[in-house]
Amino acid sequence: MPKKTVIAAVAILAVAAACLQAAKKKDGKPRAPSEVFITFDSVYQKDRIGRFSTIGVQDPKLIAAIEAFFPNYRNSPSSNVAAGWERGYVVFFKFPNGQTTSVTVAGKGNGPFWTQGRGDFETKGDFKQFAEGLKKRVESSKTKE
Repeated sequence: MPKKTVIAAVAILAVAAACLQAAKKKDGKPRAPSEVFITFDSVYQKDRIGRFSTIGVQDPKLIAAIEAFFPNYRNSPSSNVAAGWERGYVVFFKFPNGQTTSVTVAGKGNGPFWTQGRGDFETKGDFKQFAEGLKKRVESSKTKE
């Protein structure tokens, strides 16, 4: 292998290792997302026009609560289960290293299922109630400003 190719390969591996380290804390555990965005999908039955709104979350305790609804989402799991449900929410997780991932949540009922495009999983808890309550808190704090 030519010397320049080896040097380039070593440089690429060093950059990749640095990126992986940036995603972990000093204790070796993966860092939590620094920000979460929840997009709410609404389709009104009369005119069938979609309306969307998004809220941002930066509070670490709220981010941890949001993550708890989607066990193992950081590993992008897959399953053989795929139902035909309508999207109600899209949750975007932004990590300190710049990486992002998203979870799509069912809109019917209490948001019982989520996916990352490779099968469906049960949501742990009533995501709809949590998200809608959070949205009301954010909207009411904006009206007070």
